[in-house]
Amino acid sequence: MTGDTESQQAEVNPSIVHEVSGLAEEFGELLDVEAKEKGMRSALVQVMVQIQKSLGEPIQLSRTSLGQEFPKIKSAWIDGNTVVFVPEKTKKQVSVPLARLEYGLFMELVGEATKAIDKVVGERRRTHLEEIRPVLSLTLRLEGGQLAIFDWRKFHLIISNVGGDARGLYITSEWKGRSKRVGPLEVPEIYNMDVELGSLYQFVNQDALFLRIDCKDAEGNGYSAKANMPLTNEKRQKLELKPIQVGPQVATPIPG
Repeated sequence: MTGDTESQQAEVNPSIVHEVSGLAEEFGELLDVEAKEKGMRSALVQVMVQIQKSLGEPIQLSRTSLGQEFPKIKSAWIDGNTVVFVPEKTKKQVSVPLARLEYGLFMELVGEATKAIDKVVGERRRTHLEEIRPVLSLTLRLEGGQLAIFDWRKFHLIISNVGGDARGLYITSEWKGRSKRVGPLEVPEIYNMDVELGSLYQFVNQDALFLRIDCKDAEGNGYSAKANMPLTNEKRQKLELKPIQVGPQVATPIPG
């Protein structure tokens, strides 16, 4: 009798073994997913902290980015490894470590923070480009002397720069199917450069001179502009430089 009982206890239902094995496998997969989520969360938090240090300011979040988990939020931002929010009711700052947030909410905040970072970086990039962008103006002058039938006057182009350094600057002048290219020139910030374009006799019966200016800023960003300069007018003309793609040596002209 005792032997029969021991035999029955030793027998295990195969379906139970299969079920337990399945549950153990599923539990192992869940643990693996959780470990991956923790690893990804930790890496993202570290990246966020480094980006914020570089920006030198908290990462502002939209009021709706916290969703239903934190309703009626007046403002929210990421500061270091925490998210700070101010409820409309109490108006007191509440800080929650990013690591304590539910994973789905955490990823939503990361997505929202990425948008905010892109906006800040874009604004700073535009401001920086404006600071280093050359600001050029041109004045065409006829200089030199003449005596009786002799006229040795020449046209000079005065390039004024009140912006960032203009580097690798090329001037292409065109008239009567002819063209002349001068450069590369370096026109520093707050500087006037005198460039001789040619003798008066070269432009006989010509009313205006078509010019194209190609240059780069201090970081190698390319710009180009076009101008029609009347030969009888010494009025200064400001160039409207447009960003372009540049080649290894010279800026590519903008399309006509």
